[in-house]
Amino acid sequence: MYRAIAAEYPLRAGGVGVDPSTFAITLDERGVLLGQDFSVQVVSTDPETAKVALAAAGKRFMLVTADGREYSTEDELWQRVKADDSWRTYSPNNVSDPQDHPAGPRIYCDCKDGVMPLMAATMIRILVQQLRAAGIDQAQIRPTAD
Repeated sequence: MYRAIAAEYPLRAGGVGVDPSTFAITLDERGVLLGQDFSVQVVSTDPETAKVALAAAGKRFMLVTADGREYSTEDELWQRVKADDSWRTYSPNNVSDPQDHPAGPRIYCDCKDGVMPLMAATMIRILVQQLRAAGIDQAQIRPTAD
């Protein structure tokens, strides 16, 4: 996942880049899987607009399933869950409202420490889209500062 993010959304001057450790899968000191960090922060010169973009992305995050599919509506997602109640149809339990932070606004997705790299990849794509739609052309998406 780290290499895929670095290749698709490189951190460079100008543009919207993504820190490759965003939505990182975490291990303990013995290498035992702990979960995945579904918190994200946007660093930009326009934190208020970034906060608006994060709020819009957060609404869309709720419609993303573990298999990386984004549904158009909650009803469409629930129809899929009724048809296939498996790991593939897991979606976040909650997405926080954007929170102010000195480094930039941030949100947290409650995914019960699940490891879902396809969901994470879709969430990154959504956040990049929402930042660009909001008119932000220079930003860094990264894990939360603390």
